[in-house]
Amino acid sequence: MVTGLVGWEMKDLGMEPAYWQVLVDGEGQGGIMPMPAGMPDSVPANWMVYFMTDDIGASIAKVGELGGSITMAATEVPEMLKFAVVADPAGAVFALLEPRM
Repeated sequence: MVTGLVGWEMKDLGMEPAYWQVLVDGEGQGGIMPMPAGMPDSVPANWMVYFMTDDIGASIAKVGELGGSITMAATEVPEMLKFAVVADPAGAVFALLEPRM
């Protein structure tokens, strides 16, 4: 992977499916993974925006209260984080992330 152009370091987290953490100045700023198997060809490669939260359950509830929807229920990556994928009322998709470290 070419990382020097944007100043990134990449750390293979040894997960399945494969996942690489993007580090900037030694601090986690994002992640990259291959498109999941079985994804329709109509879904292009993409970036997803993540918003940090101290309480993912409360944040998911707020999305529902405001007319949004849950695309992927809260999922825990042991000892690291909990995340969920949601959509706003207009259909814009984003993720919520609660660190567990």
